[in-house]
Amino acid sequence: MSSANDTDAQNVASDFLDQHPDITTIDLLISDLNGVIRGKRIPCDNLAKVFEKGIYLPASVFALDINGNTVEETGLGLSSGDGDRVCRAIPGTLNPVTWMDNNQHGQLLMTMEEMDGSPFLPTLAKYCGAFLSSSPTVA
Repeated sequence: MSSANDTDAQNVASDFLDQHPDITTIDLLISDLNGVIRGKRIPCDNLAKVFEKGIYLPASVFALDINGNTVEETGLGLSSGDGDRVCRAIPGTLNPVTWMDNNQHGQLLMTMEEMDGSPFLPTLAKYCGAFLSSSPTVA
């Protein structure tokens, strides 16, 4: 039995694909803390499932330095098990990629959540707070 949300997700996906029949793949995109785009490319047949269930990416995507190396001190890398979090579609961000010549790609922006559905907030603020509390006060 499908819920109203499942039906809405299927409608968004099928309406988009009906309007853009040449699209064969969708890029699922999330920005890391450096503004570097990360994600996955999926066949368009999986688009409704992405809207319904999301995708899983490692939390360490928010622990990468500008060169793509994991900063273990964040507590989000291999030392913590490099656990996955669910990424969900940001409503209204599904679009064709019009700047490519072949018009066969779409893109969808994603946001990361904790497993309970709350926003995933990287713990970098904890490290910034520790740094600020150890810095000298300038008067």
